[in-house]
Amino acid sequence: MKDTVAEQVRAVRRKLSARFDFDVRRICDDVMQRQRAGAKEYVTQPKAEGEQSRSATDASASEQRLAVDGATHRR
Repeated sequence: MKDTVAEQVRAVRRKLSARFDFDVRRICDDVMQRQRAGAKEYVTQPKAEGEQSRSATDASASEQRLAVDGATHRR
């Protein structure tokens, strides 16, 4: 039995991904921009004690190295 709701969600996901060249950051930036422009109010929780901001997390992630097939690649 085919799940039509799941198929619809996948179709939207494929369209959205293609629209932004499969770049997750661009997709998220678009979502956040649409949220700011919309009439709905979004509530966020305060950061937990010791939790880093997104930019600090991104910076540390960019410094990580990956080992693929014996070669080291910068992420």
